[in-house]
Parts: sequence; structure tokens; C-alpha cells
Amino acid sequence: MKLQNAIIPPMFRALTEPFFKKNFWRFVLLITIPLLLFGKVQSFEFVNWDDDRYVYENTTIRSFSAENWKTWLTQPYVSLYVPVPLLTYAVDYSFAGQDPAGYHRTSLLFHLLNTLLVFLLLRRFFGNSVTTWLAALLFSVHPVQAETVAWISERKTLLFSFFALAGLLTLTNRSAEPSGKTLFQTALLWLLAFLSKATAVVLPLLSASYDFFYSRPISRAKTIFHALLTAAAVLCFFTTILLYPQILHLFTGADQSAVAPPFSNFFVYLRHYLFPVKLAPMYDLLTGWQKTASVVGTAFLFLLWIRAIQGRKIWGFWLSWFLLALLPAASFLPVPVGDRHLYFASIGLLGCLLCVSQALPKLSLGIFILGILYSVFATPLQLETWRNNDQLWNRVPLTDVKRSLIFIQKAESEIARGNFSAAEKLYHFAIEERFNELPAILSLANLYFKTGELQSAENLIKKIQKKNPKHKAIPILRSGLALAQNQYDDAIRYGLEAGSMLPKPPAVLDRYMGLAYLKKSNYAEALNHLQRALLNGDTSSDLRFHTAMALMGLQHWDDALNELTRLKQAQETPYGLYFQMGYASLKAGQIDKAKKAYEKSTLVNPMLSEAHDHLGLLAMSEKNWPAAEQHFLKALEIDPSSAIYQKHLKSLPQLKPEVKES
Repeated sequence: MKLQNAIIPPMFRALTEPFFKKNFWRFVLLITIPLLLFGKVQSFEFVNWDDDRYVYENTTIRSFSAENWKTWLTQPYVSLYVPVPLLTYAVDYSFAGQDPAGYHRTSLLFHLLNTLLVFLLLRRFFGNSVTTWLAALLFSVHPVQAETVAWISERKTLLFSFFALAGLLTLTNRSAEPSGKTLFQTALLWLLAFLSKATAVVLPLLSASYDFFYSRPISRAKTIFHALLTAAAVLCFFTTILLYPQILHLFTGADQSAVAPPFSNFFVYLRHYLFPVKLAPMYDLLTGWQKTASVVGTAFLFLLWIRAIQGRKIWGFWLSWFLLALLPAASFLPVPVGDRHLYFASIGLLGCLLCVSQALPKLSLGIFILGILYSVFATPLQLETWRNNDQLWNRVPLTDVKRSLIFIQKAESEIARGNFSAAEKLYHFAIEERFNELPAILSLANLYFKTGELQSAENLIKKIQKKNPKHKAIPILRSGLALAQNQYDDAIRYGLEAGSMLPKPPAVLDRYMGLAYLKKSNYAEALNHLQRALLNGDTSSDLRFHTAMALMGLQHWDDALNELTRLKQAQETPYGLYFQMGYASLKAGQIDKAKKAYEKSTLVNPMLSEAHDHLGLLAMSEKNWPAAEQHFLKALEIDPSSAIYQKHLKSLPQLKPEVKES
């Protein structure tokens, strides 16, 4: 038994005890019921709200290369530091590729694991009762959980909750003071929570709240534990503050008024959980009497919390859980209201209801049963919101504050289908709603550049200029139009003008500038702008390819080869990828790799004469005269007028030993 306890972590040790055998069917139902409700998410598609940036357009998850590991661990993604979620996406990609079903299965698996952890944790505090089991079941099937489980981009919430709950289950052994080993295990689990989602900054406060309300002694080891975790939380907090403004670019114009005001929405979240009707992916700000009621309700919650502190009431810990878990989303950070923020916070509400059940058992039992019955009918309907792009954006209330954003997202869905005319109309609707903002205008212009409708782009510029001659989009659009017209000096000039007008230029401007400088062979400036575009969220394969071209222009062969190799590993193959890989490999001294890349380029494009010519030169270096002659002849067959190919072919007889003897 001692050996068993040494091997099995405390959070899972309950599964080996007689308790598990006695409650086998409860565990089965805790898995089966949510699985039946949420199982249909396996047929859902990706949505174009962050899924593109996290998954199906994210080249960094398509291999476990050292470069990708470095990216996950050292760079923010979608303006957040989330290395653990990115790692799980990479695992999903290795098995499922671009099939969303695999990603949905993983998210569902973590939701089921979290349900079991919630049951074990509540059982530790409230005993092994039917009410405790019902509370865990309600956590699992509640309609507000649909967003977190069905939205692939919310994997970070599932992972944070998993590691946070596992750490709490390890830490909260009420029969004994946690040992150094237990504290180390908890710290390790919570470190993984920090690396999953920034909300983990509240965990040291939650641990301190547990010690206070349950009157736990504070040992020297625990003091060190709290100090180290607090330091990590502070670091995570300030890192998030520095990164977070970038993630709000969708809301700075098209949806600014949908951003939650500071310290006013705790009661809104409480209402969404207790009365889960008209749930939506986005919510408007409350106005009038609704806002007043929210402020009063939030004040009442905090007064209750203060009273719990004064009396050191047990329910104060669970109210603290609810308030602390929502603190990053409902305090001073301008975070839009979303059901996903209730996933971890709802456990605190369940704990409060279980405290009530100790005084009013029948009432609490009835509340849990009614909540579960309602959820069984409401949750499948709420899940349908996340089935595909059409369902998602059609279910967002088309109110004034969101109208422009919804039009943009719907337009992107039409582009994915190849329906450019419908996308154009939607972009025009979005521009009419928010004329002074950039997203819709730049998106429409890029659509015109992509489809070669340069006259339409020119007409768009004239329309904007007529309405507002000083509109900040005008020089950006002129830079993009000049680039499309191969007028690279004008593209740079307009780009510099736009950069002087904007404190933080959009990624698309750096793209225009980078490509223009690349065409002008100013590789240092090109690299500077292209890398800035990458950091600002433009991770498209063609931008990475041009970044590699800039590196090659600077003769940074190894860096260029690494960038091209990443594109290959990500199964992104822009035109000329294998040829450029061959050239970069050749310059980096990797002859075998160069030869393989050139051979691959001739398979992808048999009419690429340069690849045959370079293969001929490589064959000459190996004194493989027949192969060299074959490649030079093939290059001349494709391009008979090339003097270089003719020169290379004529040089062969001078090098052949048999020719010299004759």
C-alpha cells in the first residue's frame, strides 16, 4: 500500500480506493450523460473566430520541430502566451490533420476529465452524497459550458481548469498538512495552468482563501510555496497586460462598445448561470435599469463576501472562488462578456449551493435536479451555435455594436467558399456601419487585390477620400494598390506616410512595405517589415515564404533554410518552395538536401528549367557527367534561348576524361 501511494498522485488516488468501487455507476454516469449531450460536437466544423489562427492556418502546430517548440515557448500567440494549448493542437494535428473532429474529441475528453475532478474535489469538501454527485453533473451539462467545449479555440480554458483542479485536489487534503512533495506536485500542476491560460494568476489567491476560510495552518514550506506562486502570477499578470491590447483589435472599432466595463459584470455572470436563457457568443453592454441592477447586484455579492470574511464562514471560500475566477474577465481588463469565463468560476457557485444544502437539503436537491433537467434540453440547442460559421454568426444578435464585426466574419466565411461577390457586399455593409475604422476597409481592399480587381480598389479609395479626405485607411490602400501595380517606390512612399499617421500600424501595412522593399532588393528593410507582420498575427504561408526570400537576400542561409523547412513540414508549398529550399541548402553547404529539394521541385513543376540546371551543376561537382548532360539538355529543352544553359552544356566535353584523351 505504501508503494502504491508513492506511485499514484494524490489527485487520482481516490480512484484506487474502495470509494471508487462503491461509486462505480456514478462515475459511469458522470461520463456517459455529458458524452451523450456533447458528443455531437465531433461533427462540428472549424469556425473563423480564432480557430483559423490557432489551428487550421497555424503552421507552427504541424510538426514538433525544434523551431516550433521555440515558437510555442518564447512567443505569444493571438496576443496570449499559451504554449500548452499549442502543444495539444500539434498532437491533434499529428493524428487528425485538418479534420476538426479530432480537435473536438480532445476538447470533449478534457471536459469529461474535468467533470471527474470536480466530483472528487466536491466530495472531499462535502462528503459522498447524492447532492455532491448532482452538483458535478450540473457542472458538466450546464448550457454555459457549450461555448468552452464546442469552440476549439477555448482549449486553453479546458486545460487551465484541468491543471488547476488537479492541483487543488492535490493540495486540499484536509486531514493532514501538505508535505513538501505535495506542494511541489501542486506547484508543477499550477505552472502548467499558467502556461495554459493567464486566468491562472488567481490560483495563489484561491489557495490563500482556502487556508483562511478553512483555518489551515501556514507552515514555512507553504509560505515559500505561496511566495513562488505569487511571483509567477505577478509575472504572468504583467505579461498579459503588455500583450492583451493587441488581442482586442477586433473590438477596438467594430465592437468597442461590447467590451465589458470595469467591475460591473459579476452579477451578469451570476444571472447567466442561474437563469441561462438567451445565451449568445457575444453580449451587448447593459444600459439603463439593467446596468443599474448589475451594479447593485455586484455590490451585494461583494458585501456578502466581506461578511463571510468577517465571520470566517465556509461558504466564503466558494464565493471567493466565483469572484476570483471572474476577476481577470470582469475587473479592469476590457474583456468582452462571454460564457467561457464561467467554466471554472461556476464551480464556486456549485460549492455555495452545496453549503446551502447542509441547511436546506431538500431545497438544494430540487434546485440541482431542475437545473440538470433544464440543461438536458437547453445544452444541445446551445451547442448548435458552434456547428459552423453560418450558425455562429447568425446566432449573434445583430445589434448596432456588433453589426460591423458580424458582417466581416460572414464575409470571411463566403471567401472560404469562393463566393467573392457575396463577401464584397458584406464588407460594404460593414464599412457603412463603421466607416472610420480599418478592419472592413482593409479586408475589402485585400479581396480586390486577391482577385485582381484593381479598378474596384481604386474606386474604393476614391469613395473613402470623397467622404473623408483624411481617413487613415487611404495611404494604406494606396500602398497596397501601388504594390499590386508593381509601383514599388510609390508603395513604400505611401506606406511610410501611413506609418507616420498610426501609432501601431496594422500587419497588412507591414506586409505591403515588406513585399515592396523585397522587390527593390532592400532585404534588410524587407525582413524588418515582414517579421513585424508575422509578430502582429499574419502567419500566412506566402508571408513566411517571402520572409525566407529576404533572409536569402541577406545571405542568412541557415535561417532561410529553417523558415522554408517549416513551411514544408507544415505542408504549405508556395510556388517555388522546393527550388528555394534547394538553393538555400546549397549555400548552407547541405548538398544532399539541396539535391533532394531540386529533384522535388522538378516533380512539382517539370517545366522549371532552373532546377534542372542546378541539378546539372551538382552532378558536375560529383563528376557524374551523364546525369549532368541529361539535366542541361532538359533545361535547354524548356528554354532553348538560355545562353547560360548552353554554356554549362558546352563545358561538359572539356571535363569528361574520355573527351580529353581524344
